[in-house]
Amino acid sequence: MLFRSLIPLFDEAVYESIGIDHKQMLMELAGVFAKYEIPMGFVAKLLEITPYSEEYLTGLHSIQFLIDDSTSMALLLESEGIARFEETKRRLKQMIEILAHIPTPPIVISFLNRQDEVRLERGKRSPEEFLKEVYQKIDSCFFHEPEGSTPAKKGIADVLKEGSIERRALYLFFDGMPSGRVPEIKVIKRLLQNRGDPSGTPITFLPCSDDPEDVNWMLDMGKDIPCCTTIFDYEKEK
Repeated sequence: MLFRSLIPLFDEAVYESIGIDHKQMLMELAGVFAKYEIPMGFVAKLLEITPYSEEYLTGLHSIQFLIDDSTSMALLLESEGIARFEETKRRLKQMIEILAHIPTPPIVISFLNRQDEVRLERGKRSPEEFLKEVYQKIDSCFFHEPEGSTPAKKGIADVLKEGSIERRALYLFFDGMPSGRVPEIKVIKRLLQNRGDPSGTPITFLPCSDDPEDVNWMLDMGKDIPCCTTIFDYEKEK
């Protein structure tokens, strides 16, 4: 089954130590995969840089989502008919629904143009209980309309600096070119290439635009930088 490719089944004791029923959780996770029709291509690409295994997750301090909340995120996606910001919220909820069924470290959600952040810890709650809180907090922080520039370099640098001692998986929801255009992209590329522990800070770009000119720079990042990839939504990865 597909979910077995994402999670080489953890020892039952790992689940029990945090109060999770091992078999029930895996059955529920399989249901989540079927619900969203998550394809093998998406899973394989994710596993290229983020090996979701017991050993990896127990050594990870956090999973961080950095969200582009620039003015252009209010533009409509032609393929979906909804705003880029709204589509980002939908995809974020889906990803955290998957994580709710896995023994994961704290999840942090932050934005390019805001200082506030959301920190989510499941503890021993059921996925349903945890996701109720998750969805409320996500809806609340996405209530603010996107506004501002795209300081991508600063946002990435701040997260990597904060995590210089910690191991964290970083997911970047961006919709286009950084404010500094090509020169800033070159700085971001050097920053990611020279980060101290690539395997400890795997990076995934999640483009929020259906315009190739907006996302080509993110695709290039995934080609040349260690432990870095670019993933579109589930349908595009089929």
